[in-house]
Amino acid sequence: MAGPDNVERTVGELGVRPDAGREDRRLVTVLFSDIVGSSGLADRLDPETLRGGMERYFEAMREVLEEHGGTVEKFIGDAIMAVFGIPRVREDDALRAVRAAISMRTRIRAPDLVLAQEVTLAARTGIASGEVVAGDGSSGQLLVTGEAVIAAARLEQAAGEGEILISARTSSGSTTIFTSMPRWTSAADIQLAPR
Repeated sequence: MAGPDNVERTVGELGVRPDAGREDRRLVTVLFSDIVGSSGLADRLDPETLRGGMERYFEAMREVLEEHGGTVEKFIGDAIMAVFGIPRVREDDALRAVRAAISMRTRIRAPDLVLAQEVTLAARTGIASGEVVAGDGSSGQLLVTGEAVIAAARLEQAAGEGEILISARTSSGSTTIFTSMPRWTSAADIQLAPR
């Protein structure tokens, strides 16, 4: 197996040359994460407090996702959609997405993300891998569409507070995923979902 220094390749190195306005099919891993109980937060907090807290949350989650090689596709209300495999294709994109989700779950508990006294954030996450069509991003968004996007969104909606649900395709290398997790993470922390 190639080492971490050998698995990262740009789309151009793989012979794919995205032109402006061109869309390409790619195998990616999509991560959706959503704040649990956000409507209740809006009822309990001053709008400026909530806005400031959400800005800190989005920036912190963007940093975590990018540290793991993900690209934020968009923020939707209080949800985040990220893609692993754009613009760089990596052999371990699915593993990177799962590790990012675990890091996000840890990071959300940090004191700087507490919105107010006794008001902390919690999220649920869904991850799915599959083929998508990706735009060039010249509009400011990647515009990734396909079954993996829908599956990741559905898994996120089915997840409970603090849960990470991953599709069977994402976990197809589950031995690698679970044996590569940090010691403090157990396979029981990650629920597998069909497809």
